[in-house]
Amino acid sequence: MMEHYRSSCPPADHKEVLADLQARILDVAARSVNKGHVELFGSHVSGFCKPTSDADLSLTYRNFSPWLQGLPRIDEQDAKRLNRFAKEAAELGMDEVKFIKARIPVVQMIDAVSGIQVDVTIGNVGGVENSKILAHIHDIHPDLIGSYIHLVKEWGKAREVIAPDKSTFNSFTMTTMALMVLQELGLVPIFHKPTGDFGELREEDVLLALESWKLPPIYATLTTDEQLGEAVYFLFQKFSEYYSRFDFKNGTVSLMYPRRQRAIYEQIVSKHLELFASRKREEWITYIADHKDDGPFSEEALQIAMRHEIAQRPSNSPFVVEDFVNYVNCGRRVPVSRVVHCIGEWKRLNDLLIAETAVTFEDVFLPTNKVPKFDGFEGFGSRGGRVQSFGANSR
Repeated sequence: MMEHYRSSCPPADHKEVLADLQARILDVAARSVNKGHVELFGSHVSGFCKPTSDADLSLTYRNFSPWLQGLPRIDEQDAKRLNRFAKEAAELGMDEVKFIKARIPVVQMIDAVSGIQVDVTIGNVGGVENSKILAHIHDIHPDLIGSYIHLVKEWGKAREVIAPDKSTFNSFTMTTMALMVLQELGLVPIFHKPTGDFGELREEDVLLALESWKLPPIYATLTTDEQLGEAVYFLFQKFSEYYSRFDFKNGTVSLMYPRRQRAIYEQIVSKHLELFASRKREEWITYIADHKDDGPFSEEALQIAMRHEIAQRPSNSPFVVEDFVNYVNCGRRVPVSRVVHCIGEWKRLNDLLIAETAVTFEDVFLPTNKVPKFDGFEGFGSRGGRVQSFGANSR
């Protein structure tokens, strides 16, 4: 396991590669939007990445406000901004540039220099904050936590437990689930004091919790890969045992309140959305007062935007896995039809890891291909007429 982890670690110059990539994306932003700014988020920020992991970037511009997302005029302008961004990316030499007109529009491309796939969205504030928090957790013990999460993700991808195109989990959700097991074992603190205006966890809250928390001393003695491997194998066993027995019908996964009951999650989400909607209404009214040409305030448009927010925080989906900063249920995309497969894979993993007979790496990580693709999934290179491709001469 440790050999696999080491071979998948980014090279020593990986941060420089990413900085260079971000600089090239910033050049594109400078040519396509007013005072463009890009911020990297996702696994390359958290540290739970491989060199080939996709790079996620959040694009903002002068006077950008996340509160205005969902306002029809702003969404229309943002789509035009991303369209221009895609054209400029192609002109500046990015490969396979696509603008995908989805509910959350995205520009996807391949960086010609590093070969990394890049996804650019507008104003993914939550993703940026989540990634910073994950990075602090990763740094508690980079080798121990990093290799543990790496193996959980590799197992999930091999066994189609992590397969968004087949309507199972994404990597962020599985990482959150794996980290809650570490909280149960006392290896990661519980972040139970969120201080955000809407009850959300802030980066400052995480840093404060880590200040007064210490990893059990035994883990400081793990200096060789053999020692680390034994510890990671133990954590992997606990991960499989935990979720093969977890009460998904009633419990939730949360790094603020592990094993919180769904009814309590629903209450907290309801209060969060109440405060969220009030602030969104204020921001829309203020904006429209200053931009009368954009038309009058529309209660219907606000309700449509809020329905989208509500749809991201259900308490009745098969798996409730809460992110850190806005109570989004990031496990919501797994439908009922995938529950048997996912739980079956946890049980298979647990059976393998607790067996008295020897188990090989190949046994545990044996790839499977039995889950059909979800007809409605809109993955890279699909979406038919909603995908616009750009070449160097696409102006």
